[in-house]
Order: sequence, then C-alpha cells, then structure tokens
Amino acid sequence: RLFDVTDTAHSAGHVGLYSWRNTGARFERVEVRQPPIGAHALMTDRFAEGDTIGWTFVDEGPVSGPSAWTTAGGALRQTSNIFEPPIDRDTLSKRGTQAVAGDPAWTDVVVSARIQSFDDDAIGILFRYADAANFYRFSMDSQRGYRRLVKAVAGAFTLLWEDDVAYEVGRSYEITLTLAGSTLRGYLDGIPMFVVEDADVPAGCIGLYCWGNADARFSRVRVYPAQMGFDGWLLDEPFHALAPDAWTFVDDGTVDGPSDWQVSAGSLRQTSGIHDGDLSAAVPEKFGTFAVADAPSWTDYRLSVRLASGEDDAIGVMFRYSDSDNYYRLSMDSQRGYRRLIKNLGGAVSVLWEDDVSYEVGREYLMTVECAGQRLSGYVDGVRLFALDDLDLTFGGIALYCWGNVDARFAEVRVAPRTWETYHAFTGEDLLPAGTRVQVLSGNEAEAPSAAEQAGLARRFVATLADRGTIRLPATGVALRLVSGRDDVVHARSFLPKEDYQSIDDVRVLRKADGTAFVVIVPSTTAPGSQLEPTDYRLRLTCRRDNQALDPGSLVLSQAGVTADEVVTLDVPWSSH
Repeated sequence: RLFDVTDTAHSAGHVGLYSWRNTGARFERVEVRQPPIGAHALMTDRFAEGDTIGWTFVDEGPVSGPSAWTTAGGALRQTSNIFEPPIDRDTLSKRGTQAVAGDPAWTDVVVSARIQSFDDDAIGILFRYADAANFYRFSMDSQRGYRRLVKAVAGAFTLLWEDDVAYEVGRSYEITLTLAGSTLRGYLDGIPMFVVEDADVPAGCIGLYCWGNADARFSRVRVYPAQMGFDGWLLDEPFHALAPDAWTFVDDGTVDGPSDWQVSAGSLRQTSGIHDGDLSAAVPEKFGTFAVADAPSWTDYRLSVRLASGEDDAIGVMFRYSDSDNYYRLSMDSQRGYRRLIKNLGGAVSVLWEDDVSYEVGREYLMTVECAGQRLSGYVDGVRLFALDDLDLTFGGIALYCWGNVDARFAEVRVAPRTWETYHAFTGEDLLPAGTRVQVLSGNEAEAPSAAEQAGLARRFVATLADRGTIRLPATGVALRLVSGRDDVVHARSFLPKEDYQSIDDVRVLRKADGTAFVVIVPSTTAPGSQLEPTDYRLRLTCRRDNQALDPGSLVLSQAGVTADEVVTLDVPWSSH
C-alpha cells in the first residue's frame, strides 16, 4: 500500500494513464474495480496488528477482576473471570467487562464481529452505547443456555428478546446487527435471528462484552453505514396495509371455514379455525388455509418470515409453490408437538424432515428457508433445523400457512434472491502449465506456514496486506463456482459437512483385476440389479500399501519410504440424469 488518505474534491470521473517527459512509458493489464465492502467501513479493528488505540476498557463486575484484555492471534482476547453476582440465568444486568469504541453519534449502522469463546460463560456485543447506564446488549451464555437482547435505560435493564439456545464452546460465530431507527435486527452467521422494535437508546458507540468468561475472543469488528445493508429484495412486505392483488388467499381445509385474513397492527392475521378434519399429529397433509405471494418463476431464494401464534395449532410457510398440489411446507404445531417439512407433489404428501419440538404460544419466531438448487435448508431464530436435498420442485412462489389456528400472525415477509460473493479473484495471472493444482488459502501469504515446494502446486491467498484472513466457508456446507472473466460458470460444486452423510451398509464392490476401475453395487430387494437414489455420495477409499497382515505374500509398496495406508475421498454428486 502506497497511501491511505481522505479527500472529497472529486467524487466521480474517469481513470487515465499519465506520463511526463517519459518516452519509455508502458501500461498493461489496467483494471478498474469497485472497492470491497470493507472500504466503506466507518470503523475497522486493528487487532491483527496488536493495535487497540481507540478502545476503552471498562470493568463493572466487582468479582474476580480486573479484566485482562490483550491482542493475540489476530483477535482481542479477554482472559479474566470478572463478573457481577449472582451467577443465575435470569438476572439481566450481568455486568462484567467491555471494550468500547466508535462514535457516540452513531445511530443507523451495521455492526459485525466474529466472537468465539473457549469458556462457557457470557460473551456478546453492545451497541448504541451512550454510557454505562444506557445501551443495548446482545449476549449468549452456553452454561446457562440463553441468547439474549437487553436494554439498559438509566441503569434499569429490560429483556427485549431471548431464547434457550446454548452456544458451542470453541466455535466461531459471526454476529451482525443492523440498526435502522427503532428496528433492531440480529443475524447469526448471516441467518436472521431476531427483529425487535425499540427506540429508547437512539445513538451510541459499540462494545465487546463478556461476563465470567476467562477466554473470550473478538475479531473482524466492523461498523458500516446503514445504507450498506442489503436492499435487493424480491419481496419486502411489512403489512402496513393489505396491498390489492399482492396476496391470494386459498382454502383447502374443509372444516370450520372459510378463512378470515385481515391486516391489523402491522401483521397479517388469520382468525378462522379452518382445517381438514383430521386432528392427529401423525397425518402430514394438514390442509388448512394459506396466503400466496405468487411468483412462479422464483428458483433460488431465501424466505424469512416473522410469525407468532396466540393459540397452539399449526402455523408455517410454504415455498416453491406452483399450485395447491405442488409445494414444500415448513410448519410447527405446539399442541401436537412437531416441526415438520413436507412435500406435496402432484397431490401426494410426504414428510421430508420432522422433530418433536413444540413452539411457545405468543412468542414471535423468525422462520427462514433457503432454496439453492436441490438443497433445502430451514432455520428458526438462526438455528438450523435441516439441510437436505430434493429434486422434485425447482421453482415457485411463497405462501403463509395455518391449520386450525384462530390466532395466526405474520408480521413481516422478506424474500431475497440467491447472491454470490467473490471468494478469490485470479488477476494478472500468467498461464500455468497444464495439470497444475492451485491451492487457495483463506489467510495471508506473509503468515502462511512454510511449505516444501511441491511440483505442480501453486498457492494463492485470499487475505492481503495486514489482513490475517478468516475462515469464510461455513461448516454447514457451501456451494462454489468457478467463473471465467466473461462471467461464464465453467464449474460448480456443492460441498457438504461430514455429518450430513449417512453410511450405506449393504454395498458390494467389483474391482477390475489391475485395480484401475471398480463398480459399486447397492443391492435392491425390490428388483434385480442396483439402486442408487439421486443424492450426494462420498466414497472413502483406502489403499493398503502394506497388506501383509491380510495377505502375507503380498508386495509392500512405498512412496518416498512411506508404507502407511493412503486414504482418498471422492465426492459424487449423483443425479437422476
């Protein structure tokens, strides 16, 4: 980096190539790009450089202090157990220690940070921190099992949102908070977690918080202007009024109808007990009534809905809705104790996923569904319920659903298209020899461990300059594309986590005599031959260089003197084609 200055004289214009009395000037590979989102940040931490200038450390807990804030490994760490008694779950104040920074005048901003704890006590983020008595605080505690948003006004604490989810010790979480007027939104690893309306603390700094936590870590702390938040919605429905022709109401229940859909107090409400007559939990059809936002051409998108029920029957969402006989539906029923994903294909209903969790009557939930090709994922309050593959329905609109529910409420509906983020761009590259393997690392070349030169291997790094980088590909699976300079997708793959695979026991392998090929056969009891369902398969192959334990007369193979087994995995995205 040559310079980093601020100047407002010229806000727009062309680029040019310049020389002065230079008869040998040459220019090539000229590129003009939009700056990354980080260039728009109002604040960026410098923990990777060991710099905490601008941060003020405030201790409020009277026990096990003082705090111990240090920078290490690209993060700001706090290793004191400082806290305020009692150590129960329900006390809201929970004063400990915090690192505060930023502008007291910040109002509408987007705050993001990576937080990680190797202890099991409270860790979190403060925002609109006016002073020690006036602020908002999101925190989560693994030992006591909560995620919580509170506000402090004149020193008095009030609970704004809470659930009983415990964080995973050692796991890194990305927390994002978008603040726009009185609307406070929280996201966990990019998935909507809560939406709260409150205007009691209008402005303030940000802070990093922990209570009784002897190993809390914070990194990649960023603050952006609110206008940098996403706004490319396919549908953004706040239900201030019922727009004509925006929603179509469909009744497929035959008992206690018709439905009664009305907009009231910022919610779309349905107050009829319409259902299909079968009251048992085991029957998955559960036809009732639904409100359709018809968009039959939608394919890959994220649907997020704020919903609540004032009584204990079924409520949920439908997606990839083509007609009343073709859709997916995610619903939950408190009385019958289930959360369930079903598929209605040509009028035939089948269960794709379910559990036995009952929702809390009167509580608002954020239900989120993602459709990405054949991959379907569902979340409630940012916690993943399922991630599975289904090929049968590839496009369609969305709908709001209830069954037998006389007090169903839908406060907000948002649909976003699937978007792609550049992970690494290859620029100014010379042609590499055919067969070269390219390894892309998420960190910085300056801090990469030294590696012995390997023939045919080239390394590239996502992070540059002082940025240490971070793991950006989620552990829950990722879809990757290789895009040419003409924006053509030349290769695409989806990678799934290990726990998404299930072992297949009854498998036969027929190997070619010279070991250069094999056939996998899955016996079927319904017909002769093999049966492989369309899904993703992972083959784990073990080459025993030394197989004399099983075959004493066999030849021992070695590679550079190594005779240990070699294990290779091969992912096969099997389809019906």
